[in-house]
Amino acid sequence: MRARRVAPAALALCAMASVAFWLATRAGDVATKKPAETERRVTAADLPAAARTALEKLAGGKTITAFAEEVEYGHTFYEGSWSGESGKNVDALVTASGDLVEIEERVDEGHVPSAVLAAARAAAGRETEVEFEKKTMVLYEAKFHKGDRAHEVLLTPDARRVEEETEDAGEEHEEQNE
Repeated sequence: MRARRVAPAALALCAMASVAFWLATRAGDVATKKPAETERRVTAADLPAAARTALEKLAGGKTITAFAEEVEYGHTFYEGSWSGESGKNVDALVTASGDLVEIEERVDEGHVPSAVLAAARAAAGRETEVEFEKKTMVLYEAKFHKGDRAHEVLLTPDARRVEEETEDAGEEHEEQNE
């Protein structure tokens, strides 16, 4: 398999695809008006042992102040919340088997990249108060050859496809699933 250099534009495209995927997985089903997700507060005892252990490890000894069970498109996830090093709230989302899906951390405006701050101000208006969360999502890239084609598939921890690229005889094709 040939080596590829990742250009800044490709990194930006990947970041945009991640954000688009995140938005798509949280949007409601417009046709049926059903919510895309449900969330309910639970206790630590309600979590599968692997999920609870993963959240406790992520919290790094901090007290987890709230637990939740979230269902998104038929997939069940577990969330834990605690106060981070900065004193701001941190939420982590894991699968029942303890695989990390995402981390959300509230951040002050001073810790937000200037381009993000400018875009948020443009969208919200200068006089509107804006709160920020830094989201870290986990995605896995699977690479394989099938026949004469090379494939790269980007997947979430619960196996939803985010993007797929195929390449054959010097051509590259990219599909983004939303």
